[in-house]
Amino acid sequence: MYALMFILGLIVGKQQNLLVDNKGTTVVDDPSHHPNIPEWARDEHSISLAKAFEVGSGGLTDKSTNHKYQIMYHRYLSPILIRSSKRKFRMLEIGLGCAPGGGMIKNKPGGSTLAWRYLFSSSTIELDLHVMEYDAECATKWEKENPMIATKVHSGDASSTEDLDRVYRDSGGLPFDMIIDDASHLNEHQIFTFLHMVQYVSNGGIYVIEDIHSSCMAWKANTGGGTPSGLRVQGTRGCMETTKGNPTIFSKLVEWQKPLITKHSPFPNVTSIEIGLEAAVITKHY
Repeated sequence: MYALMFILGLIVGKQQNLLVDNKGTTVVDDPSHHPNIPEWARDEHSISLAKAFEVGSGGLTDKSTNHKYQIMYHRYLSPILIRSSKRKFRMLEIGLGCAPGGGMIKNKPGGSTLAWRYLFSSSTIELDLHVMEYDAECATKWEKENPMIATKVHSGDASSTEDLDRVYRDSGGLPFDMIIDDASHLNEHQIFTFLHMVQYVSNGGIYVIEDIHSSCMAWKANTGGGTPSGLRVQGTRGCMETTKGNPTIFSKLVEWQKPLITKHSPFPNVTSIEIGLEAAVITKHY
């Protein structure tokens, strides 16, 4: 009987968007009560976010086309924006999308950055948007041609602790509410960058690793404009080792999930590691 009541309570809570206030009281949260939150965040489903990605980027991001990242971002960002009392949302995306010939999508970089600015354009929450790009020439050119989109486009190597720390300092030296790794997709880079940057995620924030199918597939790696590097993403059919026998990002995610089963955090304040459609989300405790 009690089990049935508990299950019914979960169902009703989901339907009514029940939240717990700072006094421990359960209250009903109606997204319509947040007119200053972007429409996509107030929408019950991720459809409007998918459209916003496409419109905001001018068709220059594949986050909601080739990939279905809108489902993940809607699930995590909507409650963060609705519940947060912060007036500023700090984020860092690693990877501007520079590539030989210009950019990854339609030979133009920066589509994702354009999309993020658009997604927050109707919100009273200030977006403090930082981007890190390996190709310094491309980063400088894009920022000059697209003023006021990113707070700052930083150049640097995501496999360098010195560069990562410099970007953190130059961005203001405060934790980010969201960090996204959409850079080279090399497994060793995905692992290295996360291990160093998770410390710079705020409590209640998330770290997103896109394109984790790098564990299971192989393709030419993108490391920016200029001459192709010749590096390859070296995933294998088993998804646990690269072609060189090194651990993949998927194998490390599974390894990091194990302590959570026994109520231990694999990293300070990390309470959740979710693997979704071609991406992973690591959450820090509120």
